[in-house]
Amino acid sequence: MKDDPNEWKNVASEPKYNRVKENLKQFLPKLNAPWSPGNSYDGVEYFKKQRLEDSK
Repeated sequence: MKDDPNEWKNVASEPKYNRVKENLKQFLPKLNAPWSPGNSYDGVEYFKKQRLEDSK
């Protein structure tokens, strides 16, 4: 935090954080919740792609 007070640098890909990421995986859902028909993410390319993948 001292070296990057605004947290601009994403350190998740650094190998020293692999153990932390593995530990955090246990808190992720095993199955994603279904998409809400009234969501407002249709204009965001990432979410369009995710919705398409989930519908397969």
